[in-house]
Amino acid sequence: MIQSKRQKLIAVVIGTINFFSAICVSLQSPFYPDKALEKGATSSQYGLVFGVFELTVFIVCPIIEDPNLFVIAGIITRICEALGNSAFITASFSIIAQEFSNNVATMFSTIEMCFGFGLIVGPTMGAYLYVMGGFFLPFVILGTSLLVSSLFAQFVLPPMVISRNSDSKAGVLEAISILPIALACLCVFSASLSLGFLQVNLEPHLKEFNTTTMTVGMFS
Repeated sequence: MIQSKRQKLIAVVIGTINFFSAICVSLQSPFYPDKALEKGATSSQYGLVFGVFELTVFIVCPIIEDPNLFVIAGIITRICEALGNSAFITASFSIIAQEFSNNVATMFSTIEMCFGFGLIVGPTMGAYLYVMGGFFLPFVILGTSLLVSSLFAQFVLPPMVISRNSDSKAGVLEAISILPIALACLCVFSASLSLGFLQVNLEPHLKEFNTTTMTVGMFS
């Protein structure tokens, strides 16, 4: 359990940033596919825009009118977003392991719950802001919210004292070779695969039923 004021503060800050980070990751799913199709992009191309975020996170953590320009701009934006998210995920998990050494599993699940809640809220808020102000507004409002929360963390988080229990370091391949970890990774991979599939394909299929962007956001 969270016992000290310091731990409560750290939990609130990391949970808040996870929430807004997830919103920014998922906000475009109700309207981006339709906008990309308007620009002449194929489903494979705008699917790459969605998928490159997770691909960049996977690589980094361990260690327009023309359709092509539109897709390339989206990919670059998502890569930059993923770089920041990778740094944040690595830092937040390290802080949790350091500050909540007696109940790491509980805190990890709590933080993941905040991220999951953000994935639920993100498409709905993104769709609403898109209807109210067009393509630009969701990214401005929710991106600013994430920026404010990161500044909040910068000034509110207490100083961290890094301690090392061992000089030895286990590599990623060594960790994955452990059966329980490998099974957990497989479960996460499968769940992420299904979520990514829905992000790319749900909006175009729901549009066949003349659904509004808000309705798509609720389903997303």
